[in-house]
Amino acid sequence: MKRFFVLVAILLATSAQTPPPDSLRHLVYHVSTTFEEPQHVASYGGTATGMATGGGVGTVTVDIIAVAKDGGLVARATQQYQTDVRPTAPVTCAIYSDGRVICPPGSTAMPPAINVLFAALGRYFYDPSAVAADGTWSTSYQTDGVKAQSHFTRKSAADANPVVIDEVSDVTPTESIHAGWHSTTHIVYDASMSVPDSIHDVATAIERSGGTAYTTVDLTLQSDSFAKKNGN
Repeated sequence: MKRFFVLVAILLATSAQTPPPDSLRHLVYHVSTTFEEPQHVASYGGTATGMATGGGVGTVTVDIIAVAKDGGLVARATQQYQTDVRPTAPVTCAIYSDGRVICPPGSTAMPPAINVLFAALGRYFYDPSAVAADGTWSTSYQTDGVKAQSHFTRKSAADANPVVIDEVSDVTPTESIHAGWHSTTHIVYDASMSVPDSIHDVATAIERSGGTAYTTVDLTLQSDSFAKKNGN
């Protein structure tokens, strides 16, 4: 039985490294997540309120499958923790430089780590021409019942690569079905390859129930099919 599970792990790891035929670019990130969320447990003594915790360690695999006419990228991603038998169902969305992530109605629920990564994978996410003299820039958008504002600060020298970026974002719901959240994100971004090398994101979400949830996501690039094509 132990040998079977080892074999399954090897096969899953191998498949995660193999780009599917429709992939224009194949990226694999190591992921670590932790979360705390309100929990209400009913019993004969009444309802107890506490915090449920969880998370995991594993990989996020992203395939860029198309470039949209409006400048967005169509990306497909899955997540798999080491304790999972199989990856999550694929999530396919359009991603943009301003952090928008637009998915078809009825899409599979997106793991937080994929959402964090998608927001930093858009074309021209880091555009030196948009950076002010003090090393800052901002983006904003409103879509799908939420309004988002992000403020970025370049912490490294203007000509450095990778670029070190700190981001502070607030997402405010414009419809009651959505939650709002505040996040602080530290990004090490490879400007020559247009991808984040690593991301550390801490988010605080106000849920519809009024409780507060906390999520920490760490992502580190493990492999990039573009790097192989360029001989790196």
